[in-house]
Amino acid sequence: MTYDVLGAGNLDYLPCRYGTSKLLFRGPRRPLKEPYIAFLGRAEIYRKLITNPFTEPIEQSIGFTCVNLGRVNAGVDVFETDSQIVKIASVADVAFQ
Repeated sequence: MTYDVLGAGNLDYLPCRYGTSKLLFRGPRRPLKEPYIAFLGRAEIYRKLITNPFTEPIEQSIGFTCVNLGRVNAGVDVFETDSQIVKIASVADVAFQ
């Protein structure tokens, strides 16, 4: 069996929390200062094994802060039961799931 070498070291996802939420999200942590766009979702938002999450180039191109609230294996129940994340999404100028 062979394995491809993915790089010189482990990928640092810069895990972070927002507000009082106990959930860890993919970083880097972004300021929740309006205006901002919130991206909620599972692996497709988190972007495991990818150096830069897709929110970074979007943020650079449109000039809005993009908050990555992706969690691997998370379902709707994870987000709707965390009042802090519901608040972050509801205050965002745009929220994608």
